[in-house]
Amino acid sequence: WDCLNRMTGYTNGTSSITNTYRADGMRVEKASTLNPSVHTDYGYDGQMTIEEYNYRNTYPASSPIKLIRYGIGARGVDWIERTDATTSVVTTGYPIYDAHGNMVATLEKGSSLDTYVINDQRNYDAWGGIIKGNTSGEPNGRYCANLGHLQDDESGFVYMQARYYDASCGRFLSQDKGRSGSNWFLYCKNDPANRLDRTGQIDYVDLYHVFYQASDEFLQGLWEAAQEAADSSDPSIIAEYIAENWNAEVLQFSKGAVWRGLRGTTVRLTVEAEELEAQGFSVDMSKVLEVQNEMAEVGRLIGVAEEVQVFDFE
Repeated sequence: WDCLNRMTGYTNGTSSITNTYRADGMRVEKASTLNPSVHTDYGYDGQMTIEEYNYRNTYPASSPIKLIRYGIGARGVDWIERTDATTSVVTTGYPIYDAHGNMVATLEKGSSLDTYVINDQRNYDAWGGIIKGNTSGEPNGRYCANLGHLQDDESGFVYMQARYYDASCGRFLSQDKGRSGSNWFLYCKNDPANRLDRTGQIDYVDLYHVFYQASDEFLQGLWEAAQEAADSSDPSIIAEYIAENWNAEVLQFSKGAVWRGLRGTTVRLTVEAEELEAQGFSVDMSKVLEVQNEMAEVGRLIGVAEEVQVFDFE
C-alpha cells in the first residue's frame, strides 16, 4: 500500500500485480505476471472505464495483445468491443444484466444472418461471488459491471475506483476514507442485495426502484387530480395536489418521467375531450386548455420543463 491507502501491489505466491494510479486516485495501469508479464492500461470517462489496452512490455517495443472498449449508455456499459491485435478480429458484445447490475451474459452476433448467440454466462451470489460460469477470463466486468467495476483475475478483487472489494468475505480491503460508521471495511451495510456502491466510498439503496415507484405514484395521483380539475373547471386543484405530494428530494431524479407524465396527462385530457365531442357531448375546450396551461405552469415551477423540454400543447 502507498501512503494514500491505495493498493500498489499484490502477490499470492503464484502471480503478482503492480498498480499505478493517477493524481485523482484512479488506476491507470496494472502490470501482471499471471499471463505472464502482461500490462493493462485503463482509460476513463469520469469514473467509468471506457478502455483496456493489454500489451506485453517487451524490449525494445511493447507488443499489443488486445484492445477492449466499453460503450457508455443508459444502462451504464451498453456494449463491449474487443479487438485482437494479432488477428485484427473485432468482436462486439452487448451485456445482459440481472436486476442488480451484474453481467450475467453477453449477446453477440451469430455466424449466420439475423442470428445472435449468448456467451460469457455467469451467475452470482448476493455478495458478488461467481457460483456458475468462469471465474476468470473476459469480460472483466462481472459483479456490478454496469457501474464500470472490473474484477482482477490475479486476485479476484473487484476494483470499485476508490477501493478494492473482496466478494469472498464481503468486505473492502482498505478503510473507508470518510470513516463512516463503526466498521470502515463494511460493504453496503451488509445488505448487498439492495444496496450498491458506485465509487467504493458510499453505498446507497437501489434508487431506480425507489424513484420509479415514487414517480409512478405521483403521476397516478396527478392524473386523478387533472381529471377532477377538468370535471370541476377548477385548475387550482392541480397546484394543490403538487404542493401536497411533490417530494423534490426523490422526484428530482425522475424529472424525465415526471415531464412525460405531465405532458401525457394533457394529451389524454385532450383526446378524451375530443372523443366526447365526437359522441355528441358538449365540451368546453377552453376549460381543458386552462388545465393544460396549469400543468405547464406546474412543470415550470418544479423545474421539469426547463431542464427536460419546454411544453408545447399546440
